[in-house]
Amino acid sequence: MNKTLKWIAILAGWGVLATASGCSPMYRAMGYPPNPMRTAPPPGVLGGALAVGARLPAATLSDDAGKPFALADRTTDKAWVLVFYRGHWCPYCRAQLSEMQSLLADFTKAGVGVAAIAGEGAEDSAPLRQKLGLTLDLWTDQELALTKAMGIADTENAVPWPAVFVVDKGGVVRWRWVAETYKVRPSAKDVLAQVPRP
Repeated sequence: MNKTLKWIAILAGWGVLATASGCSPMYRAMGYPPNPMRTAPPPGVLGGALAVGARLPAATLSDDAGKPFALADRTTDKAWVLVFYRGHWCPYCRAQLSEMQSLLADFTKAGVGVAAIAGEGAEDSAPLRQKLGLTLDLWTDQELALTKAMGIADTENAVPWPAVFVVDKGGVVRWRWVAETYKVRPSAKDVLAQVPRP
């Protein structure tokens, strides 16, 4: 069998396998979660996400150097924008983080930190930072403990469902946005308009 026919046979095999099993094996082989194309939020997320006026739950996260920290230690001295994203593999997430980065100086001027949170470790966040030129904070919620406590876990894919929370320096949610589809995100300007002013 020549190389062309061999590749046709391989691709045809992948197609049959993907069709028969919901594309999960193909996605996993490419480094994606089982159902990256789901468009509707996971059941209960839209109504169950942490509400405005609620306090952030206690959680331990890691920075992209792998150093753990208590979330409360970061949210006592200034307000934060917490951007929960699915992963480095998601083009809509990358576009959102790039846009947030483009206005980072404005957030900083307003006294607000910006942190992007996913379940990925440094092996994924470090290349993402370099590729997008990010200087905003990248935090890891590897066990999705915070994501689940915030009510925005996509347990099928073991990732956060896209969401943005603006919290004040006491860790109280002042504004939230939860995606109705992973393809639509709020603009960085719209988020900036929601940050608490001194």
